[in-house]
Amino acid sequence: MKTDIRYFCKAKHVAHASDYPKIHIGCIAVYQGSIIGIGCNTNKTHPIQKYYNSYRADDDNFDSADDLLPKLHAEINCINSIRYMNINFAKVKLYIYRLRNDDKPYGISRPCPSCMAAIKDLGIREIHYTTNDGFATEFLENKYI
Repeated sequence: MKTDIRYFCKAKHVAHASDYPKIHIGCIAVYQGSIIGIGCNTNKTHPIQKYYNSYRADDDNFDSADDLLPKLHAEINCINSIRYMNINFAKVKLYIYRLRNDDKPYGISRPCPSCMAAIKDLGIREIHYTTNDGFATEFLENKYI
């Protein structure tokens, strides 16, 4: 867990770089103990985010008319920085940290359906993220089983 805290601290640091006005989220990718990619949510748009937003059709929080979309999510921003690396993505771990605007140190940062689809498409199997009460880990099933 000590190593995980170190990676969460780095993801928190990345979240501070976000230019998104409401929510600041940072994501780092770790492979064999080394940080290989980082990303934060941003006001910039990206065609990959637009593509993966189609997976949010059943998401109650998704409003396709919302002019804030398809702003780039931290997870997809991070994945874009590593997607062409010649590595075993099943061994990549993502750490996602959401900064809060109130007195709590962190908030829920579980990937939305669009980000989860992108994570699974790349073959990443392990994600760690903040919750309102601490930290959570999910082990994802292989997409092709």
